[in-house]
Amino acid sequence: MPPVSLSNSEKRISISRYADVLVVQGSARRMAAELGFGARSQWEIAIAVSEAAANIFKHTPGGSVVLRCRLICDRECFEFEAADRGDGVDDIPSAKRDGMSQGCDLATYEGVDRPRGLGAGLGAIYRLMDQVTMGNRPQGGFSVVAQKLLPSTR
Repeated sequence: MPPVSLSNSEKRISISRYADVLVVQGSARRMAAELGFGARSQWEIAIAVSEAAANIFKHTPGGSVVLRCRLICDRECFEFEAADRGDGVDDIPSAKRDGMSQGCDLATYEGVDRPRGLGAGLGAIYRLMDQVTMGNRPQGGFSVVAQKLLPSTR
């Protein structure tokens, strides 16, 4: 059965508890499958979405993830936008590096209260998706927008 065209379809999921992370992960994988992504790409998308949602849950008072299918240059694309209501990120270039969590370099951190997280989430999103944009929002909080293009069949 050929993939279904889902251009311009969208699903918003609020993130306020850990169960929401699991819901958005499963929804992302299903949407990617319906769009026609292979099994590996489906899981890459699901992991990237899950990392962004987990960051919202662990580090902020809440937020949401929007899952979208759209056309970019006549190619189907899976896109997600994760936006939180936190304080934003002070040093975005450092936050993208593996081993950074809550502004701390975990390799050299000597404090008593270890930051939550492994420090691999934002880097994983960059590795798994084709295009990633992230930044602090003018109204407060932090957002990540990431896309993966459906491979061309030509």
